[in-house]
Amino acid sequence: MNSGGTIGSPDLTNNNNNRRYGLSDQPHRFVAIVVYESPFGAGRPLALSNRIAQAALGGWSVGSVFTANSGFPFVVSGANTGALSGAVNRIPGVAITVPQELQHWYDGKTTVTLPCGVKITPAKNTFLKYNSCAFQGQTLTAPNGAIIANQFWFGGTNQTAGDLRGPGRFNLDMSLRRSFTLHESIKLQLSADASNVLNHTEYSGNFSGGLGNTTLGGATSGYGNSATFGTLPVTAFDPRQITMNLRIVF
Repeated sequence: MNSGGTIGSPDLTNNNNNRRYGLSDQPHRFVAIVVYESPFGAGRPLALSNRIAQAALGGWSVGSVFTANSGFPFVVSGANTGALSGAVNRIPGVAITVPQELQHWYDGKTTVTLPCGVKITPAKNTFLKYNSCAFQGQTLTAPNGAIIANQFWFGGTNQTAGDLRGPGRFNLDMSLRRSFTLHESIKLQLSADASNVLNHTEYSGNFSGGLGNTTLGGATSGYGNSATFGTLPVTAFDPRQITMNLRIVF
């Protein structure tokens, strides 16, 4: 699954800004499938003469699927209402993530001050990571010195980037199977399938890329005012689940 998001209008002034990461881009993905069959039993490398041991140890097979991949890009947009495209200006030299002490889960009541002076109150049960100070909307200064929004401009950077990605995955699924012969034409098949064997939290959402409207005036002129930008919700794939199956084949 990709992160979704909305790409704005094409940049008619700088075609380089139209070359961006697709929302399904995934630079690293590793999948390993392993199947192991018990070596014990008739016709196996380790034949057993004891029928009880053969029945207990023979005929089992174990399968596993291990997946590790990086996250998908998310769209950054909306730093200025009325701009000609959804793209924004990325400020050179500004860290793309917030300071480490701010990267944690929030309760919806705690207000934090970002390095550029913007104050936000992340929503309850969201994790803050990315820094809205790294992006800025375009503004103009009126003859009287007042700061006003420029409604007719294109952002100076792409809306997706290689360093703006959602959470990756590290997941292991396993299965266990055994077939018992009850009669020459009747078999009993026993199987157990377990997903997310490690019971590791696997987030299925993505970071919010909406910067909100441009804040005008004061030390935060031109910055977005959204308290959700750069936060991750708690939506996740299922925890460990085990399914048992028993079937008769005839």
